[in-house]
Amino acid sequence: MAGDVIMCAPRSSDDGRWWFFTSWREPIAPADEIINAAVFILGYLGKRSGTAESGR
Repeated sequence: MAGDVIMCAPRSSDDGRWWFFTSWREPIAPADEIINAAVFILGYLGKRSGTAESGR
């Protein structure tokens, strides 16, 4: 089972707008785009756990 810590912080390259980030500081989506963030996170965790490739 894959896991990660998702955080929300201002993104300097976007005029300080709040964004979701992975623990590796990879930007996910602006904080006001919660659906896009959720879709990214599900795909991201699926790739890390190998379930995306196995079709589970």
